[in-house]
Amino acid sequence: MQNAFECLKAIHSTFSVFELFTPDLLHEIELGVWKNLLIHLLRILQAADPRLLDVLNERFRKMPVFGRTTIRRFSNNVSELKQLAAHNYEDILQCALVAFEGLLEAPHDEIVHDVLFAMAEWHALAKLRMHTEETLKALEDETVTLTTLLRKFVDITCAAFNASELPRERAARLRRAAKSGASNGSTSTADDSRAADSTPSAKSKVFNMNTYKVHSLPDYPEAIREYGTMDSYTTMLVSLAYFVIVPILNSVDRQRARIRSSRRGTAVRTSATQWRRSGA
Repeated sequence: MQNAFECLKAIHSTFSVFELFTPDLLHEIELGVWKNLLIHLLRILQAADPRLLDVLNERFRKMPVFGRTTIRRFSNNVSELKQLAAHNYEDILQCALVAFEGLLEAPHDEIVHDVLFAMAEWHALAKLRMHTEETLKALEDETVTLTTLLRKFVDITCAAFNASELPRERAARLRRAAKSGASNGSTSTADDSRAADSTPSAKSKVFNMNTYKVHSLPDYPEAIREYGTMDSYTTMLVSLAYFVIVPILNSVDRQRARIRSSRRGTAVRTSATQWRRSGA
């Protein structure tokens, strides 16, 4: 059985369908590897001492802003991870090195510090808008460093803490369970309460490195050599376009509303004039 791309091989003998897919820094790293790492770091702090999450939130709130969009103010609790977009996770990564410092005891504090530094450096190198062979070599070396430190983080720090679900994760799981029970016909309140009572308070969680997103890290230097810098084809372009297109659409909507209002006003005045003339 042939797929739709087989006909292209007859035109271009060197065509490979796998070259169509470029790395996606936004979803694979910022909303993938880094988000998963951040969530598990929050689980570890919760396992060590739940009060550490309050300390972390306070530190992030005290972070000064930088520029208009480089580092935004952290108005909500970072540990709750509410309404965060990719740029929010990027801001957290840029400030995490200072925020997490000293929260855990040795040797875990040093391991977390090294992982966060390597993650931030890798992210900065990957998002450079101008690359040379030296910067790509630095990105390759940093990829090896980052993956090595992630394995060390899993083997030592993650193994030392009995990490479990965050409150938001448990609440989401219970909502899914309740929704699944309702769809299966279990709609009684008694059944729902028994299901909630039988659900463990919080499930144990581990940091999983055996994912595609982690294994895609070494692909970025070669992709940059092949296709150019990440800002040329990242899905972040769509997110940035949102901030340009939405104000334009809102302006158009307001203009249309003014036109409709003006037309209604004209129609009312015309009707009133005709009524007065007919009455006279």
